[in-house]
Amino acid sequence: CKKRIEEELSAPITAFSYPIGQPWSFNDHSIRLARAAGYHYGFSFYPGYATSGSDRFDLRRVSMEPGVGLHELRAIVQVPRLFTR
Repeated sequence: CKKRIEEELSAPITAFSYPIGQPWSFNDHSIRLARAAGYHYGFSFYPGYATSGSDRFDLRRVSMEPGVGLHELRAIVQVPRLFTR
């Protein structure tokens, strides 16, 4: 899939998002496969935020939902700990 997407976009793909993305949905084997495929980053989808010390194959994300306004987005970006419990 990675190679096909890169060919269609004519650009390298360096990040992977784990399907489902919960802690139980990927493991060391999944991470080894992602590295072997040439990815540099792997994104999970359970509450949290990435820091400079985060495992680059278990980068957490802050969920964005429809209807989040500019003020809410600013708050999420400035104080992510409040939105990742």
